Amino acid sequence: MKKFVVFLIAACMAVSYAGAQNSDALGKELKKEYKAKVKELKKDGWKLLGGSRTIEVLLLSHYEKLAAMGADGQEITGYVTKTKFKGAGRQAAFNDALASYLHQEGSMKSKIVSELAAGDIEEFERFFAAYEKYAEKEIKGELVESFSMYKENGDGTFQIQTICTLSKAASIKARERALDAAAKETESAKKYVGKVAEFIRNGYVD
Repeated sequence: MKKFVVFLIAACMAVSYAGAQNSDALGKELKKEYKAKVKELKKDGWKLLGGSRTIEVLLLSHYEKLAAMGADGQEITGYVTKTKFKGAGRQAAFNDALASYLHQEGSMKSKIVSELAAGDIEEFERFFAAYEKYAEKEIKGELVESFSMYKENGDGTFQIQTICTLSKAASIKARERALDAAAKETESAKKYVGKVAEFIRNGYVD
């Protein structure tokens, strides 16, 4: 029994040591990634939009947030290639980040439509339009801006880039709320709720 206990302690120490090594290795790789990203942004002429912090600090905070979120975290980036006004461009870039994420809803819709009988498609289209409307509103509330940057185009206009984070778990709950709202709005299409819910739960949209 004593030998077995000693073996367990040794095994735990080995696992702990291996875990520490993996953590150190990951930390080094993240540090390299961070430094390379800062260098790339500055070389490309990006400057921080708003606030008193530096790109270095906000990018580091962004990476730390994503690391804390683990597998649940996602980075979503929105772009505007030409705008005269930085404030309006920032909002447009955030909306672009939202739109780039919501395009996945279209993939889900196409998949479900391909499985429906021809006579059901029009009814499903009305139901899904309601779902998409609510999904946009709900997911927008979960999308969090980390920071925004701008650079000059040379003709008096600017490019804007907005970096956001989104929790996968929160986005699934947001879609479920949107699904409930759409079901209440279109009573006749409740038969499609289960199918959409299945896609959401199984991570077809993630």
